[in-house]
Amino acid sequence: MSETVEGFLSFFVPLFMVLIHYWYVSLPLTALIIFSYTKTKKEGLRRAIRIYLSFIILSAVCTGIYVLFY
Repeated sequence: MSETVEGFLSFFVPLFMVLIHYWYVSLPLTALIIFSYTKTKKEGLRRAIRIYLSFIILSAVCTGIYVLFY
């Protein structure tokens, strides 16, 4: 595996795992940041949940790749 991919995985896999493990901190922070840019709270909450679910999917994919190649 190339050094670039190894560097990417070694940085982002732990980051995504921490974000998911501490969801009770990361989800409200994401929502707060999004609320400052959106007009309605419902739209902001929807966006925050969508971003958080993408973190979960990215974490699963990166962790799977990390486990398969190491």
